[in-house]
Amino acid sequence: MAKATEYPDPMAPVSLEPVIIHGVDTDRRSVVLDDPTMGKVPVGIVGKHYGLWSNSDAMKVVNEIMHRSPYDWESVHRIWDGKHFNSFWKTTEQMIDLPEVGDAIHLGLRLENSYDGSCKLRIAVMAYVLTCTNGMVSDQRWGLFSVRHSASREVDWDDAITQLRHGAGNLINHAGHFRAMTQSGLQLPALLNVASDSALNPTFLGKYVKQVAAHAGGNGTTRGLTLWDALNIGTLLLSNPGNLSGVRQLEAFTDCFLNLAEHVN
Repeated sequence: MAKATEYPDPMAPVSLEPVIIHGVDTDRRSVVLDDPTMGKVPVGIVGKHYGLWSNSDAMKVVNEIMHRSPYDWESVHRIWDGKHFNSFWKTTEQMIDLPEVGDAIHLGLRLENSYDGSCKLRIAVMAYVLTCTNGMVSDQRWGLFSVRHSASREVDWDDAITQLRHGAGNLINHAGHFRAMTQSGLQLPALLNVASDSALNPTFLGKYVKQVAAHAGGNGTTRGLTLWDALNIGTLLLSNPGNLSGVRQLEAFTDCFLNLAEHVN
């Protein structure tokens, strides 16, 4: 895998240049980053009607959304692989208090942008656990705002703020599920449900099962562990993902446990 220092600056100026083959315009465009050190670096091929969002402009969008929100934010993590950009923030104030386990949950945001047409400009609501800043990503549950890569580059600010407000409300509505997880023991069927999730990488699952066994006393049982413990063991392994695949893994794992939490009595 290439080192992060081998990639061009994610905030470098970016442009679309025609792809010409044998003197013929192919109607495709090359996404080119103009790095001050590396020079011009092609990072993707897109259609001629592709509306390019630079990472710097995408950052302006999320910064404006955070500015219009009632919360104070701090940066947590950033991913850049030359084509896909993700940046993460969390609120400085906690949204849910979990005194049962001496923990709390903060609201989070994740910005996603691409230079290869693989995704829209997306801003997803997240949750962050206070004790170890493990992030929980769930685009399906807490809210998602997206902007198409079109020529208009229009941003519906009212919709963006509405999605954030609804996301915060949805997160708070999950407080009961989180509390139930802190009081519900991890049972073997729940662990098997996680292990059978096809969206989760077998390598991660192997590490996860070993960690669960170690936290349970190394005897291969889940005695003494709660669903909350099991969730945090996995999110710790997946925290601060280094690439887009890692983000998707974190999302799949989060959704798996939220599904389990909704069925806790």
